[in-house]
Amino acid sequence: MKRVLAAVMRVTPPAATRGLGTVSRRAARAPGLLPTYLKDARGVSIFHPETEPEGVLQLSVAENHMVEDLLVDALTELQDFRGDLIYYQPTHGRADCREALAAHLTRTLCGGAYELDPEGLVIGAGCNAVLENLMFAVGEPGEGVLIPRPYYAAFEFDLCARANMACLSS
Repeated sequence: MKRVLAAVMRVTPPAATRGLGTVSRRAARAPGLLPTYLKDARGVSIFHPETEPEGVLQLSVAENHMVEDLLVDALTELQDFRGDLIYYQPTHGRADCREALAAHLTRTLCGGAYELDPEGLVIGAGCNAVLENLMFAVGEPGEGVLIPRPYYAAFEFDLCARANMACLSS
């Protein structure tokens, strides 16, 4: 381990040559790009038909509190939940999940007319992860990506800060 660490330390340029301390230019920019949407979204009363009828339906974050009771009960009842599901998964998705999705899409989307290949599917942990990977694959730093309005506030951070794309809204 010490040899590997020493090798990494030798090839990493000294902080002085980067001119930004000990972080990359991309990392130095990131705090200024962090959206305030989570703080703003959590600072409002969440709608509930009985206890908070004047609350709002928060659509700017990927959290749905209205189905929590249904999800928690359903997940608690799972009998075949495997321990390996809580660890890192392949970047393009688990093979069994891609196979199940390919079969489902073949049946429902293609009507059985043709079969989708599970190896051609990529499954990510949420649309932000998928879009970020897509931007790294098809875009170059500084190129623009058109995002129609209204849109999920985190897109700006995921596409601009991490993939270094310019966000253009319609």
